[in-house]
Parts: sequence; C-alpha cells; structure tokens
Amino acid sequence: MEAGQQFLSDVREAVLEVAPEDRLLVEKIDIYLGLNPLARCPIMSFQIRACQSPLPIQKLRKLIEAQFHVQLEPMALPPRATGSHKAASLAAAAAAALLNRELGIGTSWGVRPHRDGSADSWIELLLGAPAGPALKATMMAVAAIIGKRRLGDDPVGQQLSILRRLCSSSQPNPMSAYLIDAARANDLPYLSLGRSKRTWQFGWGSRGRIFSGAACNDDGLVAFNIAKYKLNAKHVLHELGLPTPRWQSLAPDEDPAKAIPHIGWPCVVKPVDSSWGDGVTTNICSMTELHAAVSFARGNPPRKLMIEGCEPGSDHRLMVIEGRLFAAARLDPATVTGDGRSSVRQLVQRLNRKRLGPMEETGFLSPIMFDQDLLFRLQSLDLSLDAVLPNGTVLVLRSAANRSAGGSVTDVTAQVHPKIRCWAEQLAATIGLRVAGIDYMSEDISRDPAEIGGGFIEVNATPGLQVLSAAGLDRVAIGTAILGREPDRIPVDLVLTGSENIDKVILGLDREARHAIAWPHGAEIGGTPIAANGLTPFEIVGAVLRHRSVDRCTIVWTCDDMCLFGLPVDRLRRTTLFCAKPGGDWLELLEQISQSVVTSEETTPRMHIAAEPV
Repeated sequence: MEAGQQFLSDVREAVLEVAPEDRLLVEKIDIYLGLNPLARCPIMSFQIRACQSPLPIQKLRKLIEAQFHVQLEPMALPPRATGSHKAASLAAAAAAALLNRELGIGTSWGVRPHRDGSADSWIELLLGAPAGPALKATMMAVAAIIGKRRLGDDPVGQQLSILRRLCSSSQPNPMSAYLIDAARANDLPYLSLGRSKRTWQFGWGSRGRIFSGAACNDDGLVAFNIAKYKLNAKHVLHELGLPTPRWQSLAPDEDPAKAIPHIGWPCVVKPVDSSWGDGVTTNICSMTELHAAVSFARGNPPRKLMIEGCEPGSDHRLMVIEGRLFAAARLDPATVTGDGRSSVRQLVQRLNRKRLGPMEETGFLSPIMFDQDLLFRLQSLDLSLDAVLPNGTVLVLRSAANRSAGGSVTDVTAQVHPKIRCWAEQLAATIGLRVAGIDYMSEDISRDPAEIGGGFIEVNATPGLQVLSAAGLDRVAIGTAILGREPDRIPVDLVLTGSENIDKVILGLDREARHAIAWPHGAEIGGTPIAANGLTPFEIVGAVLRHRSVDRCTIVWTCDDMCLFGLPVDRLRRTTLFCAKPGGDWLELLEQISQSVVTSEETTPRMHIAAEPV
C-alpha cells in the first residue's frame, strides 16, 4: 500500500510538470497481485480525470505512437468518449505496447468509463515486470499533449531506460516465450521456477510440467547425454542402423591427416560439444583447408573435435514432438550477391538492415555478424571484407546454415519422404526425447534415401523454436504443440473468511496425503508444513501449486485481502463463504470463476469442512 501511494505521488508530480491538474489529474492507482473485477490477471489500475482534447482520437494516437515508436492496439471508443476515457485508453495502450516491446510477450490492458466522466484503466503486470516506468512515461506524454506542452526527450527517456533495465531481469528466454504465449492462448496457468528466465512450470500440482526451453522434466538424463555429445549421438545413429556420414574423433593434440583415409574428401570439422554452428567448417577439400579448419575449431583451451564426411545437399531440421514429425525446415546458409560495385562488407551491411529489430518484424532472420567465423570463411576463399564481387556472383558467407548465424529457412514439412519421417520418429522415441530437433542432410528431402543418399547429422534435445517461425509456422501453434496435453489445473477450493477465523478454518480441513492447504501466513501438504517464512501470501499459494505431489488444494483467504490484493488463482472448484458476502463486483467474480459458491448464514466456521472427491 505504501509503495502504491508513493508511486501515485511520483506520477502526480511528474504529470504536473507538463500539465496543470485541470487538464489531467491522476486520482488513484491500485495494484492487484491477482484476479480482480477489472481483469483476470494481476494489474496496475489507475483512475484519470482529464479535460477534452480538441484533437480527434486518431490524431492523439499518432502523436503517442511517434513519441514512443510503437504501434497501439485498436481502441474501441464511443463517438462521445470523454477526455478522461480517451486519456486513460491512450496511456494504458501505450504502456502495454512498451511492455510488449521490452518483454516480447503481448501485454493486455483495458478501460472502464464511469458516469461521472472519469475512467478506470489498467495494464497487466506480466511476469513481474515493472509497469510503473511504462505507465509514468505514457501518462506524462498524454498530459503534455492535452496540456499543449512539448515534452522533452529527457523525462521520457529516463523512464524508458529504467523500464528496459528492469524488464531485462524478468524477460523470459525467447523459447520460453513461445510456451508462455501458448499457455495464455489456451487458458493454461504458468509459474516461474528458480528465478530462471528459461525454466517455467505450466499447470498446477500433479498436473504441472516443468519446461526449460522445449525440454520437459519428463525427458530423461540419458537422452540429454546422447544428444549433448555429438560423438555419443553418432554412435547411437550407427548402432540403430540409421544412415549417417562416416566420422572420426580427434584429440586436441592429434594430427587430423590421419582421419582422411577413413573419411575422404570433402569433409566437415566440428567441436564435439558445440552448438549454433560454433566452430563448424564444411566442404573441406584439401589438407591446407583441413589444418586451418582444425586450428579454427580447437580454440583455446583446445577442444575435442570430430571430422565427418560431408554429405551433399542441404541441412534439414526435423522437429519431432511426442513421437510424431511436427515440422521440417530446410536451412540455407547466408549469402550475398555481388553487384560489381559494393564490397562484401557493404553487401552484408545492406542485408543486415532488413534484419535489425524485433524478430517478428525481421521474419525471425538474424543479422550476419562480422565475427571470426565470417573472416575464416572469407580467408578460405582468398577474399576479404573489402573484396568487390562481380555482378551476379553469389557468395556463401558461412559454412554452417544455422538461422542464428544468418541463414534462411524454408518449410518443407509436406515434402519429407515417408522413410525419413519414420526414421526420425523412431530415433526420437528410442533415445527418449519428447521434443527432438533432428538434423538430416539431403539433396532432396522428398526422394527415397536409397536413390539419392542422405544421412542424419545430430540430435538436439533443446532445439530452437525460432527456426520454425522463420519457416512461417504460427508461434502459438508451435508453443501449443510443445506443451502438449499434460499440463492442466488441479482442483482448487477457496474458503473466504475473516482474519479472526483463519485458524479455526484450517483446523477443520482434512490432512489427506496429497491435499495442500495454503493461507496468508503458511501452508501444509498432507499435514506437513512448508517453510513459508519470507514468502508473501501470493507466493505461498504459488509454492504449494508448484509441488507435483499435490492433487488438490484449499486456499483460506480473507475477504479484506481479496478486496485489497485480488485472488491468487483464476479458477476454483468451490468457494465457501464464512463471512459476509463481499460487495461490489467481487461476488460476481467469484461466481464466474467457481463451479459453485456455498454461502453460510454463520460468520463463524464449523470445525469440520467436508472435502469433495477429486
């Protein structure tokens, strides 16, 4: 509460610097950490009273978009919307757009006008990200426009710098963002785990599943060890009778020339434990190129390497999910085409201009870095960054075709030959990976390998999902497939009472082994207390819902806490009221999210509350 009042004071002071109170006044700011009558999510709500601007809403919108370099969501305002309604909508929509840009996940917002001309609005508190700086910046911008004042860059820039810094600590890993987007689209609860940007739990209790990127806690350690070390994977491929190019390991001090009689030309050099194409050189055709590639790949300290036969064709990523081929994408290395005038450096810079910005806007294509890989590639071709390519000459900039290294991606799911599809599905099932990114080399993925050749290169236990987006697949569809059918909710009951009766309610609940009980100051699982010291009431509820040993949960909450902070969950099996019926919109909200609401004429609970069967 004190923090909220201090923030309200700070916002009012900032707004007063650009507009007097009779132009725009921030009357109220509330923070709900859980479900509330305004929104089905944690929010920061605010009430604005503003005068009517002479500018039409579309003009106001364009000014805000130009100020923050964002595109606002459509605002469905009535023809005679008040100045307060317009100001609240603009401030909330712009703040949500800023948070969306910094987090990479859509942030919701809303507005509710009142008969007296004022308006309540809100923005979602997503992933614990600080909405305060975003809202403060947008309110100042709206106030400046209404007050006909020019807002300098410094006040807004300060708030945006704070926002970026704080969002960086709560922004999820890009692959985790796919799953969060899918969970939100499919009405599935999710919780952070271990304060990691990459590790999240989807679902509650025994129906919860933990994901680290595309990997799930149902995957086995053996599968990860096979996929992580390329030599292990190569041996497994060979022993399963699946086609794979010849290979030979190379110790840090071993002469690579010894491998050539067995491997032949052309060949590939790669570190056995690298990812994202790091240190990989392909299509090596001479001893000079081989020694240079080995020197480049070994690094410092020297790494163990693998020399592999170079299978002709393109690299294909086969994504297998729960034993079925979900998608296939052809990966092509980054290239530039000469014009007879521009240097290689200029051609790359020109290409990169189209690849800077949010991933969705660049088609999920990465810029090409001027790094050691690129320099080594040019050196092997007797070129430099300053070389001018003849008109029409196509230069392949990297050996590896990885999207992260600037490569392009094409969807070829419908073209995969049935034999290759079957092999990939069998490989993932045998290793034990629920989600596997399998790399297969082929000149034509649609043709029978018996006719055209081809072979498996490696298996990835945590494959990048952006590859599929770059191939044109829908982001939410990808995340939904990764999550699968397992994550879901367990039954949760709510007992709403007064603070003086919490202990009596808790004593009246059963202590079955897989039953969790949570209240504002503690929790038990099967009668065994958990250490709740230092946890907020909302964190205590989250703690028991993270335990996979929990089949059902009862939350004992006070009516005052509900009205002040919101509800800790968004779905209830049964709500039992051992207090006066909550007023306003709260009772309506409870009836909407509960399968049943049981009210009692008594304000003192009975000592034994019967548990419904799960």
